[in-house]
Amino acid sequence: MSVLIKQPGFLSMVMDSGRYGWQRYGISPSGAIDPWSFMVGNMLVGNERNMPALEATVRGPLFEVSEECLVAVTGAQTPVRLNGVEVPQWQVLYLKPGDTLEVGLVEKGMRVYVAFAGGIVAEEYFGSASASLPNGIGRRLRQEDQLLIGKWDRLRLGLIGRRVREGVPWEDTSIIRVTKGPQWYWFSDVSLESFLSGVYRVDSNSDRMALRLSGKELFLKKQGNLLSEGNVWGGIQVPGSGLPIALLADRQTVGGYPKIAIIAGVDLPKAGQLRPGDMVSFVLIAESEAEALWQEYLYGLNHIRAYWD
Repeated sequence: MSVLIKQPGFLSMVMDSGRYGWQRYGISPSGAIDPWSFMVGNMLVGNERNMPALEATVRGPLFEVSEECLVAVTGAQTPVRLNGVEVPQWQVLYLKPGDTLEVGLVEKGMRVYVAFAGGIVAEEYFGSASASLPNGIGRRLRQEDQLLIGKWDRLRLGLIGRRVREGVPWEDTSIIRVTKGPQWYWFSDVSLESFLSGVYRVDSNSDRMALRLSGKELFLKKQGNLLSEGNVWGGIQVPGSGLPIALLADRQTVGGYPKIAIIAGVDLPKAGQLRPGDMVSFVLIAESEAEALWQEYLYGLNHIRAYWD
């Protein structure tokens, strides 16, 4: 079956969980920037959680299907219309041949996901179908594009109407939990206090590479050189301007700016849903707590069926 893109939306791209093991060669992992929403969408329609789906930023696509299919729209709070009639997110939808689905302008959050039963059939590069514009891999969708959807068992028709009945982990994006970064003690006590007590605003020049934040400037105890080291998803680095930058999925693979903190893995979906103008504060937690929260996150994914209707 195929999906005809009638309107691509803004920055709509094919994503899976990303490509790993290639940072040493300068290739960023990329992948879905809100992994929770991406994986739950796939699981709702009966896919393996890593199967390629669509990610759109700010506004989703309008598309028409050639055959019957199952679709789930997750992620940012967004109006979704099937043949012009509003339908819910976080629920398995049934589309007949010729039906159109429109994913509108986001109302809360930043990125929305569209998962199809059978997954999107897309060419893989370095073991992943994810687009990565900074690396020149893949591209954004264009009008009249046609996506090929994989085969799926019609027994999945029994999934129609299945939905997630509880809230999503990132509904409150105003507080992000962090652990100490590798250069935490390089910063002055005043800067550390400012980082944890201040409120930062997400700048308009943020993208899939990083969240650029404005607020209280942060300063080192003394100036020094830092050899470039590997960057991680959620690392919060502080360049010479003193304004922190939180690294995301399309981040550069190495960097030489000191990192004051690392976003806890459980809150990476929150960071991926922050939009320009949002205000965010950081709360320091111990690494042991971050690990316990991560285990709860994984448990929630593995037992998501307990939260389905």
